[in-house]
Amino acid sequence: MQQTYLWSARLSGARLAFAQLSSAIFIDAGLRSIDFHGAQFQGTVLTNADMQDTNLDDADMRGALSLRPAQICSAKSRRGTLLDDTLQSQVDALCPNPH
Repeated sequence: MQQTYLWSARLSGARLAFAQLSSAIFIDAGLRSIDFHGAQFQGTVLTNADMQDTNLDDADMRGALSLRPAQICSAKSRRGTLLDDTLQSQVDALCPNPH
């Protein structure tokens, strides 16, 4: 799914474990309840993407663009998720207990 353009797409419940999402565009996308464990998000645009109840376990989100702490905190699970240092600090302050 590298360089995929999914503006406002609704992908709720999809299974994208270990997906290579490099430079994909998910602006305003409905990503609720997606299994993203182990996925790679380098350069992925996530502006206003609904990531509630996603599985982000072991996902590498370093280099993701327009990603907010609240999006990470809304995940169902985020154990082992890799974030850029600044974003990690913000997530730790907003929702300190990964679930």
